[in-house]
Amino acid sequence: MSLAAGGYLQIVDTMILPKVASITETGYTMRRSEKAMTRQQAREFLAAQKVGRLGLCDGDHPYIVPLHYVADNGCIYMHSAQEGRKIDLLNSNPEVCFEVDEFRGFDIAEQPCSFGTFYRSVIAYGKAHLVTGAEEKRQALSRLVRHCTGQDAHLPEEAIRRTTVIRLDIQCLTGKQHPQQ
Repeated sequence: MSLAAGGYLQIVDTMILPKVASITETGYTMRRSEKAMTRQQAREFLAAQKVGRLGLCDGDHPYIVPLHYVADNGCIYMHSAQEGRKIDLLNSNPEVCFEVDEFRGFDIAEQPCSFGTFYRSVIAYGKAHLVTGAEEKRQALSRLVRHCTGQDAHLPEEAIRRTTVIRLDIQCLTGKQHPQQ
């Protein structure tokens, strides 16, 4: 099913998000919809984290790689070497997902099978692009450095030239949490 086919998507702050929190953008119903994050909570959590996992498809097999990133204006920017498995997979299939999470502890119960986990997690779905424009690449790398280090840094032209920047245009965003009381 196409994302728009169900008629439950809308554009909010340059990201496509569901109108109903319990229906994820992928068309699946969230089993524990009471744990769904609000749109704002999901965006804020994604913006606050520094490391996430990019999920790609290698034929019939998944491939996941952790990356530093910065979320900005409905996009996620990541950096990479110019070649390797990740780049090969992006070139063959740019449809990806990106996951961030935070483990916050265990919810201990009397019975081990009743234990729970305190957590927050967000998954973004969309299409990844290799950034080719020099100015977008420079700005993305500058924002990434600032986001991850808290500092502005001079980026030498040679470093910018030899670094690949990946932009994930977010089409769908879901968030789930079990916060500590």
